[in-house]
Parts: sequence; structure tokens; C-alpha cells
Amino acid sequence: MRLSGRISLGLLKGVGHIAIILAIVLCLSQEAYPSPESAPEAVAIAQAGGPLAQARILPIRVIGVEAQEAVVGSAIIRIQADQAVGAYETSVLPQPHRVVIDIADAELSERVPKKQAGTGSVREIRASQYRLKPKPVVRVVVELVSVLPSQVEVTQETLRVLIGQATVKAPPKPAPEVAKPAPKPAPPPPPPAAVEPERAKPPAAEPAKPEPPSEEPPPVSLELALIERGGLLLPPGRLEIVPAFDYFFIDTRRISVSGFSILPTLIIGVLETEKVQRNIIEPSLTARLGVIRDFQVEVHVPFRYIEDTRSTETMETSTSDAGIGDVEAAIFYQPLKERGWVPDVIVGVRGKSITGDDPFGGSATDLPLGTGFYSITGSITAVKSADPAVIFASIIYTHNLDRTVRLLGSHEFETEIDPGNSIGYNLGVALALSIDLALSFRFEQRFVSSTETRSLQPGVINGEVPGSRLNVATAYAGITWAIAHNVSMDLSVGVGLTEDTPDVSVHLAFPIRFDIY
Repeated sequence: MRLSGRISLGLLKGVGHIAIILAIVLCLSQEAYPSPESAPEAVAIAQAGGPLAQARILPIRVIGVEAQEAVVGSAIIRIQADQAVGAYETSVLPQPHRVVIDIADAELSERVPKKQAGTGSVREIRASQYRLKPKPVVRVVVELVSVLPSQVEVTQETLRVLIGQATVKAPPKPAPEVAKPAPKPAPPPPPPAAVEPERAKPPAAEPAKPEPPSEEPPPVSLELALIERGGLLLPPGRLEIVPAFDYFFIDTRRISVSGFSILPTLIIGVLETEKVQRNIIEPSLTARLGVIRDFQVEVHVPFRYIEDTRSTETMETSTSDAGIGDVEAAIFYQPLKERGWVPDVIVGVRGKSITGDDPFGGSATDLPLGTGFYSITGSITAVKSADPAVIFASIIYTHNLDRTVRLLGSHEFETEIDPGNSIGYNLGVALALSIDLALSFRFEQRFVSSTETRSLQPGVINGEVPGSRLNVATAYAGITWAIAHNVSMDLSVGVGLTEDTPDVSVHLAFPIRFDIY
């Protein structure tokens, strides 16, 4: 079978597996994620500053923001939700004068415009998803032409922001006067006594007023940690460029001159066992873009430097190589959002190329910079908030495509290699220590099935390659630090827990975010 035919067949198999997973997720979404109109009632939550709200399924959804009245000196802004509004906070920002309303446990509907031009006393109305994790917050900003008083009224699903004269209620009508008898004349007042004038008191020092909050959302470390770990998607129009640095140290005896890779950091031996100490340094550049709501694309370009020290019973050699690794591209979609007991669910598909130099057809001393096999990976990630922490878990399946290659021996010969597929999972928790700093812990494990070779060359293994079944398990601990509004740092250190895993892994990244539309 030609290589193109095998690639097509392998892609069909991988896409078929992923399609089945997606179908299951979409079926669950119909049952587990009811629409706002059909959602049953749940836990009753008290409204801040008001009576007990009706039972709600969190988060609520803000479905409308509009100006009901807007004339000079007066305005009424109506904020409509799909169910009873619970906790909210209001604040005022100066220069220009703005009234800010933060609605807790709320998500912003796509139908609500991000900006609306105002009239009369209102210059502009802005709505945004101020925060997503650990609890979502919707922010509405009403920018005024001048300084005017304001207040907020709540009636179940509606918040009414009263501006200026709208805050003044009409006084009650006075009761009709009843005729009363003329009062007796009062006695003349006594002469006033001499009163010593009071000494003027020094004015009391005014307490320091807290600085008003910024209108822009802060760089929440918990959200940044989840984005880096695939548990949160970027909003539409946001581009994230991630320069990163990875380091792996491997001390293994499972390597050979005619070896090949299944995972980027592991080698499977075919002919001879050696002891190898391998250092891998991998700078990389990743670009992520939130294309539309709940849809993200990603491209990952690695550059690898490998240094090997190989020892056998008779000799020891050191070699090194550097170059581009295997370029990857991925897409992610979020079919489910956290609501009640249902977690956020993100599904993804990732494809890996063979742009990195592989060990086939080159010199026996060349080091592989890529695996040499095309692959397609499907993943499902679930994320659940447990304020101030977030718990996340993923299931990952990778299908590696087989390939006919030329192996080196006394002379070149063709061998068909069917690399093992893998299935794995990861479990983790991210904990917010502050708005700028978060800790994360996670455990990853992958099981790689055995590799098979088929060749007519004498002395070459046919069938399952001994020792090619792998169990890769790593425990990670990391921190995420929001350095600035659009720059953060993510550092994680991993320790291998099985013989098939790199002994030490270090990941350092500096995500930089831009809003391009």
C-alpha cells in the first residue's frame, strides 16, 4: 500500500474515533445542559442588598442591556437576565464619570452588544465578561456626560440603573388640612443669657477613601493557568503568543543505534541495548487565537537541541544535534459550560507533522529531532469550579500512522513500522493564592501500545517489538504569575514516576496577550 493510502486510512481511523467521542459529548449536552427556558429550579441564593431571590441555576445569563430613558439630566438603564439576579456590586469611577455594575455568577449572552452609543446624559454603555474563573462575573459600565447621582433597583430578572432625576421619587401628597382652634398666645420668652462663644474646632481629618476599581478586568492568575493547561479558551479576538522553554533529562537503557521514537522524548530500541543519558532543550513558540465564541485555534513550533552520552560495554560516545521539531496544529471547541452540576467541557483535535529530522534514512549517529510519524490526537477536558480552586481532568487518545522506512544495517532495507497508539488521562487542581498568583498540581499518565514491524530482511524483528509497550507517568507542580496586564509567567516542574518517563521535566512560558478584534 502506498504511503498516501496508509496516511488516508490512518486519518480516517483517527477521525472516526474522535467523531464517536464528539457525538457522545453532544448527546450529553442535550440532557445535562438545559436551556434557560426549560431549566429546573435549583438552590435558592440570597440577593445582595435585597430579599431572597428565586431559585436559580447558576450561572445566570445576561441577555439584554438597553437604555429605556436617556434625556438631559436623567436616564434609566435596563439590564435583563434569564432568571432572578443574585449578588451584584456597584461602584463609581471618575474622569470620565462611570457607573459600574458587577453581576456575580453570570455569563454574557452573545446577543448583547459590547458597546452602545448613548443619548442625553449617557455617553456610552459597555458590557463585558469581566471574569470567568473561579466564578463568572458580568460587568456593565454606564459612562455619563456629567456627574449625576445613581442607584440600582432589582426586580427578579431585571436590574434598573437610575441616573440623575430618575433617582428622585415623587414626594407623597400632603393630607388635607383640618381646621384647628386658635392656639393660646405663648408667654414672652425670657431674656437671653450671656453665652460664651465656642472655640472653633480644628477640622477632623477625612478618612482615606479606597481607590475605585479599574474598569478593565484584572489578569486573573487562575484563568491564565487554565488557558496554559487547556482548561479554558480565549475570548473572541484575543491572540496569545507564548514563547516557551522546555528541558528534559532522560537516563535510560532502552535505546539503540537503529531506534525510533513514539513519543518526542522516548526512543524504542530495535537491535542493541545501550545506556544513554539524554538532555533535551526545546525552545518553542505557540500562537493561540480565539476565533469566535467557544472556538480556538493553535499552532506550536518547537526547536530542539539534543545531547546524548551513550555507553556500551566497550565504548562511550557523545553526540548532539539541533533543528526544528515536529510542528503541531490544533483546534478546540467548548460544547458545554459550567451550569449547576455540569462542568465546563472542552473538546480538541491536534495534528502532528514530521517536520523534524527522524532516524530513518540518515546516518547512524544522527539524533532524531522528531518522532518520524504523523499522528492525530483527540482530547476531552472537564473543568469544575470549587472556589477558590478549580479542578480539571482530561482524557487523551493519540493515533499514530504507520510508515514504510529505510532502516540502516549492513545495507539499507525497507521496513513497515506500525507505531503503537496511546490513551491517557490527566487530573489536576489549580488554586488561586491571590489575583496575581496561582498554584497548580497535576498528574499525567499515558499507556502506549506495542509497536509492530514487518520486513523480509533477515535478522529484523517481525511482529511486536520487545519493550515497545510504554507506561508514561509524570507528576507536575507549577505556579502562574500575572506579571502585567497582558503578560504572565508559567513555570512547572515534573518528576517521572516510571522507567519509560523522562526523569525531570521543566516548562517555562511567558504568554503575551493581544486583543486584535
